[in-house]
Amino acid sequence: MNPKVLMSLALVASLVGCASVDKEDWKSKAAREFDTQKQAVCCFVGMKNLPDESKPKTDTEKAELIAQIDALKAALAAKEKERANLAAQASTGTEKSDLARQLEASKASLTLTGEEKSNLARQLAAAQADLAAKENERAEFARQLEALKAQPTKAPAAKVVLREQELFDSGSATLKPEGIKVVTKLAETLKGYPDTVIRSEGHTDNKPISTGRFPSNWELSSARATEVVRSLQKQGISAERLIAIGYGDTRPAVPNTDAESRAKNRRVEIIVVPAAATTAGIH
Repeated sequence: MNPKVLMSLALVASLVGCASVDKEDWKSKAAREFDTQKQAVCCFVGMKNLPDESKPKTDTEKAELIAQIDALKAALAAKEKERANLAAQASTGTEKSDLARQLEASKASLTLTGEEKSNLARQLAAAQADLAAKENERAEFARQLEALKAQPTKAPAAKVVLREQELFDSGSATLKPEGIKVVTKLAETLKGYPDTVIRSEGHTDNKPISTGRFPSNWELSSARATEVVRSLQKQGISAERLIAIGYGDTRPAVPNTDAESRAKNRRVEIIVVPAAATTAGIH
């Protein structure tokens, strides 16, 4: 059918409100076609009156949707939190069980046998004896210094022995942090006796050494004696009062028969003499 005719029919149908057509007045083929086109137009007009879901929402509708979404989000977050709490409780229970087992294992490992207890007792006794010996040496050194101060021309030289393990690592001539503390304390004592000369004498055991820095025990003992002298100078002892000597393994304190005796021979001896005696050539 001609498009212009269709448009005319649509206009007529919309104006009459899509009124029904009397079939008695339209018996011809043209009438039937018109009736079909009229119904289509009526349907089109009817659909125009339906609510359009694609139209933009009003502010109120938007607010309601946002509120619903927020409520769903809050409910989901609450569920997630509840699930996390349950997981944490389960994890805490497992961790407590693990810690309990570890504690029991630690207790079992700390249980000492009779032999281990005996060894620890011997080590403790040896450490206590060594500490007592050091304290006695320090006390004797202080007494000797006082004697030098009172009778500089008659009293013997004062001497204190610093063991390798107090000052250096094996094969090293660099003072350990503990060694620096020992020398610092010694310097504070020696400052009270300014009219003296201090000799730092390095000694080793008889085990040979051969490194780039220390081809022999001569170099090692001399380097250690010099390291102590430098540390004393840094602590405020005048350089004019200081002498460094290395003897290598030529003057052992005890025979080098075992590990314990060799440890005693690895040492630095601090010898303190009156300054007047040194000037007069008395050593």
